[in-house]
Amino acid sequence: MIRLEVEHLSKDREAPAVRLRSSRTGAGDADVDRARQAFLRRFDLEHAFRLFQQFLG
Repeated sequence: MIRLEVEHLSKDREAPAVRLRSSRTGAGDADVDRARQAFLRRFDLEHAFRLFQQFLG
């Protein structure tokens, strides 16, 4: 389990921690960074598809 926290957001907002699950044991910093990037890409893609579905029906 990988737990990511944001240290600073604009306008003094708080963000909940993100928990990512990985089956890889002994993950290093590069592995954690890759998992974070994959999560952000997935998040962007899901919102893009949702937007397309709203406009295209």
